[in-house]
Amino acid sequence: MPIASNEVVFLESERMSDAVDGGGEMTARQVQSGESGNVWPDISRLDRTTGAVEFRKLFMAIRAANAEAYSGANVIIDAPPADPRVNMFLMSLGSHYDTRQDARNAVESFVVKAGKSSIELNGVHLQGQTDLQCWAPMGAEPPKLGDTLVLIADGDESTEQFVQVKTMTVTTKNFTYYVNNGYSTFTAQNILIRLTSPLERDFTAGTAAPVVNNETKIIRTQPANGVNYYGTRPLEVAASSAATSIKVDQIFQQLLPVATIENPFLDLPVTNGQRVQTSPNAKAVVFDVDITAGDGAVLLPTPAAPGSISLTISGATYREEGGVLVKDSGTERFNDAPAVDLLTGRIQYDSKGAYSGSVSYIPVTVDNTPVYTETEDVTNLSRGINWTFTLKPAPAPGSVALHYRYGDDWVSVRDDGNGKLVGTGSGSVNYDTGTVLLTCEALPELGSMVLVSWSEISAETAAAFSNINGEIYLALGKDIDRGPVTINWTAGGQAKTLSRNDGEYNFTGDGSARVVLAESGSDVYISPDVLADDGSYTINYNAYAEAPTVENITIPQVNIDRTSFTFSSAAPTFAGDTIRFKFRICNHITNEYRYQNGNTRVSKNVNYDTLYLFARNGNLYRSSYSDADVVGTFNESNGQAVIDLTQLQTKYTYKIHKEINKSVASGHKLPSTKWVVESSLTTPNNWQFPAQHVECKRRLTGEVVTPHSDAIAGSMTVPLYSEPTQPGTVFFKIGSEVYFEDKQGRVFNQYNTTTGAGVSVGSIVRDNGETWAELDAPLAGSLNVESLAGLQDSGEPVQPQRRAYYYLPAGDIRPGSLQIKYTDPMGDLVILKANEDGTLFQFSRDASGNTLDPDKLPDQPFYGDTFGRSWARIGQPTIDSGERGFIDFDSGQIYVDFGDWVSTTLVTVNAIQAASVPLGDSVIGVDSVRLPSNGMVPVFKSGDVLVVHSTKETNLDTPAAGQVFDTATTDLASVFILDSSGKELDPAQYTADLAAGTVTMADPLTLQDGDAQALTAPFTLYSRIEEMTLCNDTSLDGTLNLALPLVRDFPAGSMVSSAALAGDVQARVTGLFSQKTDVSGQFPSDLTAD
Repeated sequence: MPIASNEVVFLESERMSDAVDGGGEMTARQVQSGESGNVWPDISRLDRTTGAVEFRKLFMAIRAANAEAYSGANVIIDAPPADPRVNMFLMSLGSHYDTRQDARNAVESFVVKAGKSSIELNGVHLQGQTDLQCWAPMGAEPPKLGDTLVLIADGDESTEQFVQVKTMTVTTKNFTYYVNNGYSTFTAQNILIRLTSPLERDFTAGTAAPVVNNETKIIRTQPANGVNYYGTRPLEVAASSAATSIKVDQIFQQLLPVATIENPFLDLPVTNGQRVQTSPNAKAVVFDVDITAGDGAVLLPTPAAPGSISLTISGATYREEGGVLVKDSGTERFNDAPAVDLLTGRIQYDSKGAYSGSVSYIPVTVDNTPVYTETEDVTNLSRGINWTFTLKPAPAPGSVALHYRYGDDWVSVRDDGNGKLVGTGSGSVNYDTGTVLLTCEALPELGSMVLVSWSEISAETAAAFSNINGEIYLALGKDIDRGPVTINWTAGGQAKTLSRNDGEYNFTGDGSARVVLAESGSDVYISPDVLADDGSYTINYNAYAEAPTVENITIPQVNIDRTSFTFSSAAPTFAGDTIRFKFRICNHITNEYRYQNGNTRVSKNVNYDTLYLFARNGNLYRSSYSDADVVGTFNESNGQAVIDLTQLQTKYTYKIHKEINKSVASGHKLPSTKWVVESSLTTPNNWQFPAQHVECKRRLTGEVVTPHSDAIAGSMTVPLYSEPTQPGTVFFKIGSEVYFEDKQGRVFNQYNTTTGAGVSVGSIVRDNGETWAELDAPLAGSLNVESLAGLQDSGEPVQPQRRAYYYLPAGDIRPGSLQIKYTDPMGDLVILKANEDGTLFQFSRDASGNTLDPDKLPDQPFYGDTFGRSWARIGQPTIDSGERGFIDFDSGQIYVDFGDWVSTTLVTVNAIQAASVPLGDSVIGVDSVRLPSNGMVPVFKSGDVLVVHSTKETNLDTPAAGQVFDTATTDLASVFILDSSGKELDPAQYTADLAAGTVTMADPLTLQDGDAQALTAPFTLYSRIEEMTLCNDTSLDGTLNLALPLVRDFPAGSMVSSAALAGDVQARVTGLFSQKTDVSGQFPSDLTAD
């Protein structure tokens, strides 16, 4: 008699619990199929918060009344848990008697004890400590970051604790020890190890000595993953018949609750200090806000002026003071005072409920000019609440920022621009003397530093609004003559018009307009009093019928020492406003660096470019748009042009200020030399016209023109500033709509303070010393433009620095993840990386952009000076394998020696924070130190038997007696039917033809389960296909190579399960014998006595 499917069952073990002795022998208690919670308990709120690893032991059994063989028995996880935060695995230790402790030991065997370590514990270490003070003989190899060690006290393995190395500092030290009634010294490695989790008990050792026999032994470990895990993952892509590989979403599953959160910092500017500036035209803006219950944030589109934020919600009003919102009136709506970050415009709150309202504030710009940095180490002697600094050069108002480490976080106080420090602490700034007093809210963390950063008075100032109305830009693509032009549109249902008469330049009517010559055709700019209702404007004009005449005018080379030069066209009288010239120019750039000791460094470059000049109203203009950039004159009667070369030259000068490098006591040896450089650097940009043929596109009087009438929905151009501005600082309003610019120069409106996003509507253009906005589509209504914020760009080179101190927003930086990038004075990209002990070293790029490893390259010839600077020959790679600073991975504080004078606005940092939550084995049920750091284990391996399967659902509603259902799939593996509550229909109530893929309901039909309990419609038919194959290789991208190709198709989303094999199973009885009586109450397996 064959074995029926319902005779293959799971039997419970003795103790179905997560106690230490859980598991044990097999019982006769059968696990009921289809019942929820009969193996695992419900997940508690605590377990969902902290995570847990639970074990249950089951036995596969055949409960048939025969001794038939069950061939090829295997167990798989058919479907993953519905809760995405729960993972399930199978594993087998092959024993009938093992317990949860045995299973735990097997899981924790990812690392096992290897042998005694070469390092020794130094002194007494108490329960709860996270640092180990160790030593090792010179030449001995210390452990590596991430290594797991075992501490054993007094040789008693019951006291052992596995610990993992988080960070480590190794220095050389002379130790003193007592021997032969006297003191002696020896030199050894002094090793400070920071652990990922605290000590669970006291561990005692003596002081360092050449020969020791410490009570606590430190044991090395080695990897030994002795457990096979089986699981199930979905197919990422569909698999077809004959496929020899399939792809799942991943080959790993999470065994250990994630206790490490990785947070990347990418291209992070390291200015540390920023200066807020308010535009002379600054006005408050108002946005709607929606406050959600619980934690949330209001996101302003720009930085905010101190004290300007006002929040009104549901009758309560708040104002910003000292970095928090303070209630002025109404009922309290927040559980705590909301925190305000003025530089980012973020208001973080914990609300008692959901409210609506508005927020108003004055937008400001942030000056990102380079900052000076200085630090004070927090030692046992220096640690205190109050700290003083003397800053030179004297700080600019609003630029001072101080940062200190409290607990695991950096906290900050900032200068409010009025001499007061606000934030997590208090203090004062004297802008004349540079004296700063900081009062911390709590003692800074021992071993960290207090960092102060500031800027001096900068040429970067808040830009003044140019008070020019916006314009509608109409690109005609044709050259307009000086004849009459009429522009018509409808606004508010009323007809509007602008016009100019024959031979005139200015327009009259409902606004203003102008016609300018562009590189191709004429452009019309309209500034109407009221915008068109539909955004469309009709322009009537005369345009030249033929293409312009192109003349090549030969000019000689014009050297840079001339102030002007003249050239002429051979043409007769020109038609006005139609002449364009195209030149080829070259720019000779010389950079000269002078140092205090008299050494100089010079670099020269030649850049080629194209210059367009436009003749208009008797002048030559460098811009087709602006009338301000006059660079010469043009006589329309004889074609003579005079170019003023002095208008094509600019010169920038900046000063390199002195900077002092002081020693830093953090286990790193740094020079204490004072470096002083006070000299000027001048970069003249010299324009030169090489000998060439200048292209002149021209029109002559009397050329044929034809009338045109075009209806154009033009884009909108909004002039904002008559000076250059820094990217990301422009903020303006048209009518009641607010517009702001991001760092990429894009313009947004319809800003949402909840999402921090808006609608992209255009871009900011900076050209020829002016700033304007180009909007994608014209607006309706008023064209009343207001500037709200904008930071003027002085155009001066930025203040360089040679050394600097920085801090990352968070500590727990993953070793090896830090990269510091900047551009050196020669324009080359420099990359600094940190090795495992935190030392920074340099990677450089060659002329082709290839990364060079200084440890693998031969020495290069260098030029140097007595000032300690050096640089490579031109064309050869810059190589410097020396130390360039350090990072403290725990705190995120960084010291950098750039090795040259570098603009810190060009310095960015990449790093990854790997914050670990120390979860003890008493919380999660296993020792996380003995498992992979990411908690992931493979569920697919080479040699695994795989079951690829897919289950299809078919709705049966209420099946009728004798009704036949076709699944449209042949060669099924199994079918079953469930009712609306998930209870299974008695298989006796239907017949399945697996080969044909059909199910026929019984006649008569009773809709009941196997216990004759009535079931409830609707019913669902589950039809399953599956295939068994063998995995012969795996890839990290989820690809599983198969030893046996598939014989049928499987859709994406099908499941792939690795199988735990039991082999052939059959009942048998062996070793029969008769025993007359028991022997002393024992029942031996062999015959004893009679």
